[in-house]
Amino acid sequence: MLGMGRGAGNTQMERLLIEINEQYDAQAVFQFILDYMVPLQREYQWGPSLQYYLAAKYNIHPTYVQQMQSIGYSSQDVLRGLENLKQNNSYKTDVLTEAMLDVDGSPSDISWEGRDILIIGTGPSAEQHKEAIRQHVKEHPLIVIQLNAAWDADIYNAAESYMWAVCNPVRLQLDYIDPIRNALIAPNAICDTNAKIDYGIKVSHREWQFGPTKCVVPKMLVIFYAMAFATAKGARNIFVVGCDGYGADDPRQHDMIEGLSSYEGAPLTALTKTSYPITQGSLYAA
Repeated sequence: MLGMGRGAGNTQMERLLIEINEQYDAQAVFQFILDYMVPLQREYQWGPSLQYYLAAKYNIHPTYVQQMQSIGYSSQDVLRGLENLKQNNSYKTDVLTEAMLDVDGSPSDISWEGRDILIIGTGPSAEQHKEAIRQHVKEHPLIVIQLNAAWDADIYNAAESYMWAVCNPVRLQLDYIDPIRNALIAPNAICDTNAKIDYGIKVSHREWQFGPTKCVVPKMLVIFYAMAFATAKGARNIFVVGCDGYGADDPRQHDMIEGLSSYEGAPLTALTKTSYPITQGSLYAA
């Protein structure tokens, strides 16, 4: 009755009874519905809503809407979450956490105004061209940001300045924190690292912002986090290596391409081969 059921609910039986009233007496249930079912519906909030309609339209599992409603997110945050959750048709708690992510950071006096940044990703090309990367770092006054990986002692020693960026606690490799804790860039609120550079992060579909203490990025990807931090600190150019890309059917490839399409930060150049829409350069160029 009244479509009582999980989430968006079910077919409203009383309306069917009205349509086939020749066989059934619908009046028998109306008083029960008004006296008992209407108050229950007000309390438990089942039934059609704009949130459930958007979830169906975006191919989002309805449990995401239920969880957002039960947690008590504002309507603005729910709409942002639904944008971020498009095509997530199976429910995972960590996916919801990422979609609703919004944590602040702390002020930092770091300035990279006019400096060139090298971001080292974890793609196979970073290992294939390791010696060339080390030589490139020795020969150029670069600030190096390593992503989600064990720190490289040779690059660490060769670089004018070496940083390590993480934004997801799952990616954190605790064995490597102590040697470079003072060079770690991370949102402490979610990574629990006590990083010296506490830079916040918010995820919002196709949106980029480069704030002094927090960035807004379209996906919770550490390369986006590092690019946003470098741009916020005044980087002149951002070079990337080891950002090879994924197969055409891999959703991670789609996430990267879509995110890069709305990026308007510091100019981006790949120095190793990539399938992303990034200006292509080379470690071996004169």
